[in-house]
Amino acid sequence: MNKELLEKYIVGETNEVENTMIKNWLEEDANNKEEYIKMKKIWDSLPKPLDVPDVDVDKAWADFKVVRDKRASEAASLPQKMTPVKQWSWWLAASILILCAVGFYVFDQSHREEMFLSSRDQVRQDSLPDGSVVTLNKNTSLAYSSRWTNKNRNVTLERGEVFFQVHKDKKHPFVIETGKTKITVLGTSFNVRRIPDATEVIVATGLVKVGYANKEVFCGHNK
Repeated sequence: MNKELLEKYIVGETNEVENTMIKNWLEEDANNKEEYIKMKKIWDSLPKPLDVPDVDVDKAWADFKVVRDKRASEAASLPQKMTPVKQWSWWLAASILILCAVGFYVFDQSHREEMFLSSRDQVRQDSLPDGSVVTLNKNTSLAYSSRWTNKNRNVTLERGEVFFQVHKDKKHPFVIETGKTKITVLGTSFNVRRIPDATEVIVATGLVKVGYANKEVFCGHNK
């Protein structure tokens, strides 16, 4: 059984046809059921996203920047050097924003023609071909293939910070690459900030998956 499909089933993103397919698969073999139970236990051990019907994205962005700048100021005053890969602590903001800092090896990038969205001295809001909305902070560069298709929704954060409001598509994941991080979106709005040797992910709604080799970390806004 496809792992991505099982993940969708666990988070309640599957349709009726997929539900029937998975239920039949579970009944076919005891090993299938055991595999599913193991995945479910891992999922159940993770904090789950809450249902937030109304999210003030502008306020969430502003609140996050206040907390982030304060934390950066505190970190600068410490005598020890910050480690390249660090799990940041989580805190509560107005819309329960969560900061998750991780560093991962990025998957191989093939040569491709790219389109760029960039900002210098001002915050810029734009849209991607699939309808997803991106808000670029100052001094930010975001790239995507000029041959973009809704079946292959990949973007690369070259530098800076972007708030994503991803167009929901259960069949086609939205993938963001930073220096050493691959983030797979399962339907959400979130912020990604690229800094030297690390990536910060702030989830406003829904869930994102961050992968490193054979390991995966789920980040939700109440984690």
